Amino acid sequence: MTGFFTVCNRYQLPEAIALGKSIRTHHSNARFVIGYADDRVKDNLPEGFELIRAETLGLPFLEEMSQRYQDFEFVHALRPWFAKHLFEQVGEGAEWAFLAPTTLVCRPLDDLPRPDRDFLLTANILQPLPYNRTLDDKRILNIGMFNSNAWIARNTATVRNLLTWWAKRTTDRAFFDLCNGMCLDQLWLNYVPIHVPSWGIIRHETWHLGLHNTANLTFNLTSQLPAINGKLFYTIDFSGLHGYHPVWSDHTSLAREPGWRIILRNYQSLLENYEAFRVEGQARYGKPVRVPALRNFRRAVKSELDQIITFIDKVEI
Repeated sequence: MTGFFTVCNRYQLPEAIALGKSIRTHHSNARFVIGYADDRVKDNLPEGFELIRAETLGLPFLEEMSQRYQDFEFVHALRPWFAKHLFEQVGEGAEWAFLAPTTLVCRPLDDLPRPDRDFLLTANILQPLPYNRTLDDKRILNIGMFNSNAWIARNTATVRNLLTWWAKRTTDRAFFDLCNGMCLDQLWLNYVPIHVPSWGIIRHETWHLGLHNTANLTFNLTSQLPAINGKLFYTIDFSGLHGYHPVWSDHTSLAREPGWRIILRNYQSLLENYEAFRVEGQARYGKPVRVPALRNFRRAVKSELDQIITFIDKVEI
């Protein structure tokens, strides 16, 4: 593995530091780059961590994007732009792994069984979903078959062409607006098979644990880390479980296993070690967004009221 990178703003910088530390544990010589969709940052980043600011990308429409997007949308919109920048800086065949800042690496990715392809995707589901009221086939279709929080790619001409195409579209089509066919940077990954003939899916069951696949997985804990048959997961994604995430925050009820509570508690404790890297104030780019603390409760009450109204409408009076 040549290197790893993530993209965040000041709100997720401690998480990005935790990700980098977990990568260093298992890939001591690999590059780790933080694409920083913000301006202010503490000067004491850990040794060996690289930080690339949004201004470095040289985008003439950066301010326009900032005024267009909410701050969390802006971060996602810049993901392919940072990827494009990095792939243009390294040699042919160099391999990069993108991981969301809310991820931890738990074992070396060099050992991961995977196809020999130029672009490897993470599927949201790899088998039919069991019935539940939280996540269904329609919702997966809305958000896309592939998860943009984790992918691995080689630096080839076809991959660079894909990143250029993808980046241009997130300039003005990376809103979180499912009704209008947009889901941040994620839905564009549906087109990877068209642009990159040498593509594949990482199908190993312990590849990337998160709310996207926990409905289909049963795991136990080994040394307080999730495992299947004694094999640790390679990565854990806490999107939606720790802090707001537009796609996955509505699905926290999927993580009902006691193991999830232990893993999340340990992750939150880990992040306390990196609070010194947190930058106060609003993010420089993107419009500030306020997420109501009772958002999920209000949605649940509305759902129950809708069902009552539907029942009443069917009763003959």
